[in-house]
Amino acid sequence: LGLYKIRDFDTPVRLFALRGPLGATTTPRALRLGAPSFERYRTTFVGREADLRDLRSVVAHHRLVNLVGPGGAGKTRLAVEATMAPPEGFAASWFVDLAVATDRTEVEDAFRAALGVLGPAGADNPIQALGELLAAVAALVVVDNCEQVIDECAEFVDELLTGCPSLHVLCTSREPLALPDERLVHVGGLSLPSHGDAAAVLASDAGRLFIERASQVATINVANGDAEVVDLIVRALDGLPLAVELVAAMAWTLPLVELAEVVGHGLVAKDVPFRARGRADRHVSLHAVIDWSVRALDETARRALAALAVAASPIARRTATAALRGAGISIEQVDPVVADLVRRSLLVYDEPNLRMLETIRAFAAALPDLGPARSVVTRALVSDCTDAAGSRRLPVDADSTEFDQVAPTAVALIEDSDVDPAARQRLAWTFAPWYSRLGPRRYAAFLQRALELDGDVNETLALLLQAAAVNASATGDLDSAKRFIAGSADRIAAGRADDAAEGHDFALTVVHLREARHLDAMRLITRWHRHHGPPTSAWLHLEALALGEQGRFDEAEPLYAALADESTDSPARTVRLLNLANVQAQMGKTESALANAAVVLQDTSSRIVRTMAVHAVGLASWGDRRSTDALALLIWHHRDLDDIGWTVFPSERDQWHRLLADATRSLPAAEVAAAQERAARLDPTAACDLALSLTRGPRS
Repeated sequence: LGLYKIRDFDTPVRLFALRGPLGATTTPRALRLGAPSFERYRTTFVGREADLRDLRSVVAHHRLVNLVGPGGAGKTRLAVEATMAPPEGFAASWFVDLAVATDRTEVEDAFRAALGVLGPAGADNPIQALGELLAAVAALVVVDNCEQVIDECAEFVDELLTGCPSLHVLCTSREPLALPDERLVHVGGLSLPSHGDAAAVLASDAGRLFIERASQVATINVANGDAEVVDLIVRALDGLPLAVELVAAMAWTLPLVELAEVVGHGLVAKDVPFRARGRADRHVSLHAVIDWSVRALDETARRALAALAVAASPIARRTATAALRGAGISIEQVDPVVADLVRRSLLVYDEPNLRMLETIRAFAAALPDLGPARSVVTRALVSDCTDAAGSRRLPVDADSTEFDQVAPTAVALIEDSDVDPAARQRLAWTFAPWYSRLGPRRYAAFLQRALELDGDVNETLALLLQAAAVNASATGDLDSAKRFIAGSADRIAAGRADDAAEGHDFALTVVHLREARHLDAMRLITRWHRHHGPPTSAWLHLEALALGEQGRFDEAEPLYAALADESTDSPARTVRLLNLANVQAQMGKTESALANAAVVLQDTSSRIVRTMAVHAVGLASWGDRRSTDALALLIWHHRDLDDIGWTVFPSERDQWHRLLADATRSLPAAEVAAAQERAARLDPTAACDLALSLTRGPRS
């Protein structure tokens, strides 16, 4: 009959029954251990070690725990791994699957089949029977797929916990049961790689799962170039275990690079050319998993889901409101509809924003529910993004506090062919600063795509050309920069582009500085100071830069300090603090330089800004105390700028040659070689960590 917990026996006992002439068998009045009722897996469980420990602790201290998350997040597997062997303190555990239940009777039947102790079907009080059996014995019931019959399940579990005071229940569901003592544990995707290198991929749960499953059908070599592709795949899948496993199984039919391209285009949300035998029908493909959840929505919620799919995660609250209003959903309905989608795990609260998994977004984007209203939604989102970003006329960072919140959606709309080309170009100009943080090569490609759109608005084109000129000067491509500036002048001359005149002179000033034409740059700066009222922060920034280029650090420092103090926007403030730290390092103000550089390293995610901050730390540390660490940072900084595609100013290049000569004189050849070797081993994360350690370390 199986294993049973028998009083006065220390270990489970296997019981047998002798069948009589009529085939009748008596069910023992004892606790039948639940291992036979648990799902059986032949694949290894990968990752989530901390989640397992935490879940066992939560189950021990709370009588009702609900693992909530989207389909394919691995809720069932996590619950099974945590509880198949009864956790410490429990005498027994059982697994109840409600996947095929449709009403209260079938919920009871599922419990009866799993536990074998609730009496025959139709018993007057099956919960009382279980309560009498358990008495004061601590036991655990895992209830899987509660969303199938959420109301009936909640009602039964409520009665069960009331009638069995020693019982604990662990549920898995795509939405809460909404019971008073319910402890929710959210389950999302597996941990993703921090970078695309082999070590980071192997350190992540999603990377390890993909490699292990894909290696069953193909040869995967993360040390020989596959790591970066695996990183792209698992990120596009949000680390959802089901999605990762389904796509990994396709590695036998498609090379990894092609598989990444398929996933990157969102095709994984459709039925994949692979059938996962041994799974429930709704887990055969990711499409089936999501479709099951979406079919349970009412018309308004489906329309809302389709509208939110036009945006991009993270979705700001104002963005969500704009999308839903565009879809014809009243302002009074917005919060309830969003809450319903969150409750069903189709949206995630990622305070202060919302987030839709890319796999769900790909599915929702194909829903027909929006129909012609999609164009209304895109117009509403374009208007909201433009309004949130605020106006600007110069090719420099925006100062809007809401800029970063709406930037992901704005960038998605720029790539949306359903949006009017002129609107896409205007968005491209407005959100160019967001792309500028990704590096000059990607920024240049972004601007080129925007210029090729058929918007044909002179002012917008002039502004985009000015941004392209500033970016080209950053890479040292002054010929292209001058060509872009000439194109800007042509667009301004063509008419109705007067507001682009300031940006034209601003871009020209930047090019003058790159060419070390300091007097020409100062003339333009002075002209804008004199003829256009009080100088704006952007022009003051250029003035400080021009002074620093001429070695007039004592004049540049107070300008940078004032600019940093007046700035409340994080991207603008970090850039100004960076410039201040560089000037202070040049002036020998080590403590101030290191303190400001440390703030920049901790506050920015821009690779270029972080690399420049590493240089400020290296420069200040080198001026304070000659060390291999400081020299290693300075060497790494110049190598990383080459990788990014950034070209330093002439004065910085001269400074670099002087510093190398100084290092050769100051340090033994072995220490210089050690610094070069260490620099070669640094990656961006390690370089930033080393720089931060120097800002906190002892100084002479």
